[in-house]
Amino acid sequence: MHHASVVGYPRIVLEPPLSASIGVALSPEDGETMEALLRAADGELYRMKWDGQKVSIPSVCGMPSEARRA
Repeated sequence: MHHASVVGYPRIVLEPPLSASIGVALSPEDGETMEALLRAADGELYRMKWDGQKVSIPSVCGMPSEARRA
């Protein structure tokens, strides 16, 4: 880790950069039971990991998901 001063406040820079993947499922579109929602969210999580880094897949009720490269 490196520390830098930005406007008088210390900042931590992580090397290598930190990334996270999160699978999201909505009810009732993706399932109505907890098991179905967890299975759908798990599938989305691994789909994002497979697609690579810097991928966001926004999902809004009534709108299809579209992958966008950041």
